[in-house]
Amino acid sequence: MFVSVLACASRPVEENRFEIVKTARADEKSYGIWYFVTKVEKDRKYRVYVAKESISITNDERRSWSKLLFDQDQTDEDGTKYKEVFIYSTVNCANRTYSYKSARFYNSLGELVFSEKISQEPVAIMPDSVSDHVAKFVCAYSGEK
Repeated sequence: MFVSVLACASRPVEENRFEIVKTARADEKSYGIWYFVTKVEKDRKYRVYVAKESISITNDERRSWSKLLFDQDQTDEDGTKYKEVFIYSTVNCANRTYSYKSARFYNSLGELVFSEKISQEPVAIMPDSVSDHVAKFVCAYSGEK
């Protein structure tokens, strides 16, 4: 079910501007503030956020939760409907690679409809992709919560 949406091309709304969004639901370890990092306006329109409080640092590696918020409900091949996807991933800032660790899909009512752990080898981050925008945000993070 997991679709690699972080590899899609994207563009920031404004360069170096991060919109702060508060989520009403206490989920994904209760991270309440999500920072806007990019918007995708392809076939499926969505915004991408990162929870700064979720970022953990080990040497050149950053782990964090990202949230994809779709403009419209999405329907998967098996009929599962979802509006948000939370992705736990790792970015290696020195090597410019990323890998997915898990994904959780929520419907428009905020109910978990699908969850999976992902065992993915690190892959190169493509320039101007969603994962590139996420990497720029998490790699710039100094560790201040």
